[in-house]
Amino acid sequence: FDLEKVRGWYAQESFWKPQIGGTATVRFQLPGGAYWERLLDNPERFGKQKANFVGGYKGQWWCPPALTLSDLVAAGEVWVVEGIFDAIALYH
Repeated sequence: FDLEKVRGWYAQESFWKPQIGGTATVRFQLPGGAYWERLLDNPERFGKQKANFVGGYKGQWWCPPALTLSDLVAAGEVWVVEGIFDAIALYH
């Protein structure tokens, strides 16, 4: 990703799991104070866990902060994707 385009959209944070230890994360804020973070580590270290949610996120969605509701209303089409990284890739 072009870091100039996504600067300020995320924070570099950390995640800790007892018995395993900690790892670096890339964290994205969600509406209502929740957040999603991607674990940055060897895939096998945390088993099948690749990400972590904190807080309620049911019914919420993430949109690149550079886009406004007016942008979405005026768009010819809007793509809904499964993940934040997918949305960032499409924004590029």
